[in-house]
Amino acid sequence: MLKRKLPILNKALTTGEDILIYTGSVLLLAMMIITVAEIVGRTWFSYPIKGSEELPCLFLVVVATIGLAAIQREKQHIGVNILQERLKGRAGSCFEFSLLLVLLFVSAVIAVYGWGLVMDAKVLKLTTMGPLFVTIWPFKLVLPFGFGLLAVRVIIQLIHEGRGIITGGNTE
Repeated sequence: MLKRKLPILNKALTTGEDILIYTGSVLLLAMMIITVAEIVGRTWFSYPIKGSEELPCLFLVVVATIGLAAIQREKQHIGVNILQERLKGRAGSCFEFSLLLVLLFVSAVIAVYGWGLVMDAKVLKLTTMGPLFVTIWPFKLVLPFGFGLLAVRVIIQLIHEGRGIITGGNTE
């Protein structure tokens, strides 16, 4: 039963991750446009844009967090693979499994504590200190969401690596 549902979950998660990557790209473009417009306005017209420091900072949190699961899916993260490259078969799968367990633990802890930060910001009605007074809890919500999505991606990879351990390191 799990064997049939796992590819469906993986495909849905991949589609969601791709949508988030495109959203992050649009936000990155918005950050660049706001920054360039602010520099041009301040330098040539002596008219800085209000909120030009707050919005790119808030967008940066979103851009940095929402792509975590997609990076894990594509295995494009930074890592030291000296030991991992030398291990083959079941030993390699066991090592990868243990690394994924650590990543699952860390991402789950960040997601849970991030949710606490969101609730605190919402209850305290925290806003930015600049001229826009943007409510920051929606931007903080990205942290538990991004790391929760990463945890789901890691669980799928744990199942895949678990099969590799059972079959002797053959995960194909």
